[in-house]
Amino acid sequence: MPSAAIRASTIPGKDGLTQVMEREEGHMEYTKLGNTGMDVSRICLGCMGFGDAGRWIHTWVLDEENSRPIIRHALDLGINFFDTANVYSLGASEEILGRALKDFANRDEVVIATRSSSRPRCTAACMTARTAPDSRARRS
Repeated sequence: MPSAAIRASTIPGKDGLTQVMEREEGHMEYTKLGNTGMDVSRICLGCMGFGDAGRWIHTWVLDEENSRPIIRHALDLGINFFDTANVYSLGASEEILGRALKDFANRDEVVIATRSSSRPRCTAACMTARTAPDSRARRS
């Protein structure tokens, strides 16, 4: 990914002229990922909101059809850093993100940060929360 286009301007400050860096509209800012040489967007798209409400404790997650335009728009804006986890919708978030990136991005130009839990299945507490009569009201 190309580095962000930045213009410099100067403004008067206490000790003379101070240089200020301003981001030009329409350009993402990037930083190097360690010593890999890869440019990573300073904004990361969190993907906990993508998934399957039927497989997850949160009913507000977006299904694949509604998640893909958001992922596509993030890529169009220059975001190439995505955060997910195998517990988000019990893996559906990773699946949705993976299929969208396969269709919309060059895999060598994106970074996926993911975490793994040894318990990606719905626990007894999770099932109780999902099946309680007032669970929808509490999760809305």
